[in-house]
Amino acid sequence: MSATYRTSTYDQREKASDAMEAYKADAASNTTVVGAIPMLTGDAKAAYFAAYEAHNQATGAAQVAVREVETRHDELMSAFRFFMATLLDGEGHADTAAATELLDGARPSEVATMAYSKAHGRIDKLCQRLSSRTDLSYDADRASALQTANDAFGKAIATDDAAWRTKTACGTALSAAAQEFDAAYARLIHVAKANLSTTDFKAAFPRFVRKEKASTKAAVSGSAS
Repeated sequence: MSATYRTSTYDQREKASDAMEAYKADAASNTTVVGAIPMLTGDAKAAYFAAYEAHNQATGAAQVAVREVETRHDELMSAFRFFMATLLDGEGHADTAAATELLDGARPSEVATMAYSKAHGRIDKLCQRLSSRTDLSYDADRASALQTANDAFGKAIATDDAAWRTKTACGTALSAAAQEFDAAYARLIHVAKANLSTTDFKAAFPRFVRKEKASTKAAVSGSAS
């Protein structure tokens, strides 16, 4: 293990931020270092914690969106089963072949395991084609319920896609902001070391312990023992 004043994790950045605020608040602090804190780290610190919060919110929204898609899928599959039980040919028999045609070549039994967007598209085609199939009979209320459920499912899919795109963008922004924070804090540490005694410097700024990665040779040796 080794100790460093450089930050690389959220917890370390939070401790570094707290240390900077405490140092600024101390009347006995070195004025050069106090002035350097906002000048070197102010924008980077604000941007990092804002990006961190935005990423947390985006992650939460994405998780909610996933659950909503799963709920709407379950509701759609229930509506689909109820509708299919009423889809009959001219002689009053279940017509799997006709159902497959309506589903653009997919068997009804395959719909439940399809990718969500694919299932939504196939059921949408089924609903659109029903009116032209005068050779079939079906329960109109259940057909309407199926359309409603599929519309809700489609909206949930769109919301989910947007939520994950936002989460990805926020993750990219957070990574960039973290690098900016670490670089800014490293510059501050350089200034602090140059202007403070060793004792004052160590008292003001936290050190962070990092686990050193084992060398390849050591890893190979360890695995062989």
